[in-house]
Amino acid sequence: RKVLKEGGWQLTVGGRQYTIPRGSFVGASHVIPNRDKAVFAEPHRFDPARWLPAPTSPQSRFSDFQFTTFSHGVHRCPGEHFGMQAMEMLLVAILSKYTLTAPGAIPPLCMERATLSQRKAPCLLHVSKRW
Repeated sequence: RKVLKEGGWQLTVGGRQYTIPRGSFVGASHVIPNRDKAVFAEPHRFDPARWLPAPTSPQSRFSDFQFTTFSHGVHRCPGEHFGMQAMEMLLVAILSKYTLTAPGAIPPLCMERATLSQRKAPCLLHVSKRW
């Protein structure tokens, strides 16, 4: 996003005040909030259950500011719900017919890209048919 406000954008982080000059471009990483230990108890552990609704509420466990993968507000991804449903259907189709195991260590994350993380090397999987 480009800062359009006359006088720039005033930002406070950790009690310090910053001014982002008008005309500057600002980007945000969606990886950082999704790895916040204050929100996700064990952010680096694979835990599909973390995405289930809270036991006492049918709503998501996380606010739009805690789970930013699909952005927020007027810039929110219009395909968010379609994407989530497509991923769920794909996982059900795969995991109902196959067992997936990692034969070795999973490579560490690489944060070189601005908004998405990726592995530093291929993540190998052993696929075996359930029946």
